[in-house]
Amino acid sequence: MGCRARRRPGPGHPDRPEPADLRAPGIPGPAGLAGGSANAAVAADVTVPVRFVIAEDDERIPRERSLALYDALGSAEKTLHTHPGGHSDPLPDHELDAQVAFLSRHLLTHPQG
Repeated sequence: MGCRARRRPGPGHPDRPEPADLRAPGIPGPAGLAGGSANAAVAADVTVPVRFVIAEDDERIPRERSLALYDALGSAEKTLHTHPGGHSDPLPDHELDAQVAFLSRHLLTHPQG
């Protein structure tokens, strides 16, 4: 059973509030890895687990740039996943399920039992 992601309004859209400060340990601040400001120095500061997903036919971000950014990540736990299609194409259901599993594993606290 797959899940479907809902699209949220993009940054700066009035229906999407932007937090004044979006910092957490191991994650660079809002200006960090966004768009053209992504660089190796900032990526090296990322120490949290990363599931890095790129489109095989991304028409916006050259594959070499994506791979260089992945290589620069400082996280000891990082995995690279590719999927067919372009930058804005929907992820296959199995990728969405894997995203949910990754987030559940790393963000949810499970009771000890």
